[in-house]
Amino acid sequence: MRDIEIIGTGLLGFGAVFFFLGILMLLDRALLIMSNILILMGVLVLMKPKGFIGFVIQTERIQGSIAFFAGITLVLLKLPLPGIICEITGAYWLFGGFIPLLISLIVKIPFFSRIFPFLSKQKDDGIL
Repeated sequence: MRDIEIIGTGLLGFGAVFFFLGILMLLDRALLIMSNILILMGVLVLMKPKGFIGFVIQTERIQGSIAFFAGITLVLLKLPLPGIICEITGAYWLFGGFIPLLISLIVKIPFFSRIFPFLSKQKDDGIL
């Protein structure tokens, strides 16, 4: 892994931690805003700005992009619960196509394949 990929992954990881803490701390707006900033920075670092913009404005992903950025706007406007719902929905619409790839990568890691044996069974049965 190159240094820039490690930085991008770290930013995404910290963003996920702040997002979880923001929800855990009863929708703390400051933590949620920090998580949004870190997640966006992490994705920008990993995908490069030109690739990120090209990914976000694809016609089949525009609905997810609008929902995700509307969620960020709602969090900034002091409406954290609807903002989180919009963000999660938008993130699923944007990155939902990557879930089978993510599961296949998790199955290949020995530690996770022991923890989640049902994933490898579904993959063998042709479900995923």
